[in-house]
Amino acid sequence: MLLRALGVTDTMAVGDRLRVELPGVDPLDAVIDYRTEHFLGLRTDAGLYRSFGRNAFKAPVGITLHLFDGTGEGDGQKAGGPAAPGPSRTGS
Repeated sequence: MLLRALGVTDTMAVGDRLRVELPGVDPLDAVIDYRTEHFLGLRTDAGLYRSFGRNAFKAPVGITLHLFDGTGEGDGQKAGGPAAPGPSRTGS
């Protein structure tokens, strides 16, 4: 049901392009970058859209967005902010 709502047909596979049109949001031009029976990954210029068909296991469908536009937060910091400290690469 979710795939049909997104405009994904049974014959579409990884690498296929589609235009997703849903009420209340701008259309998305996307490429299928991952697909299994219960998972769909779409890539756009703006980010990655992931849907998890957990409804097959009697749980709610899960959707995550990984946006590249700099308006979101990741790792507890705003995009463009200072990098979190990490391991030293100097060998000391």
